[in-house]
Amino acid sequence: MKLKFKIHSIVDVITNSSTVIFTYQNSSSQAKSLVQEMLKLSGSDKNADDIFYYGVFCENDIYLENKNLPEDCPKVDWNSTDRKLQQEAQDKWLEDLKLSIMKGDISQPEWMTKAEAGNSDWNDLSPSTNLELIPKDAKYEEFGNRISALLSSVSADGGRDG
Repeated sequence: MKLKFKIHSIVDVITNSSTVIFTYQNSSSQAKSLVQEMLKLSGSDKNADDIFYYGVFCENDIYLENKNLPEDCPKVDWNSTDRKLQQEAQDKWLEDLKLSIMKGDISQPEWMTKAEAGNSDWNDLSPSTNLELIPKDAKYEEFGNRISALLSSVSADGGRDG
């Protein structure tokens, strides 16, 4: 089970044109701090790193559409009748890579960092990011679901002045 939280992109309409504001968070320290405080208040002797693996990543397509994918990344032949299976293999490869990064087994590869910096062929904005939490034990899944419910319950409202 993986929990994913959008760290937020906001579209603000200003006089018939739109401005996109992307906020980028490259650290999971605030999530760890929240979990740690909740554990402390509950009297638990656990720490935040005992409960979840933490990571901040872009959507998978930001990485997989990168021209500099490593050689060990499964390829997708878009003309193949097996392309769905090939895409699934590519997605699994990336999810396994992200888990290795979250576990601290490896550092984030440079090609991922470059993909997160933006500057694609069609825009120069940094892509939005998601906080990803993976419970280290099934007994922590409900805790993760409650955090997800809290962080996903944010709403926004807009209005017109005049």
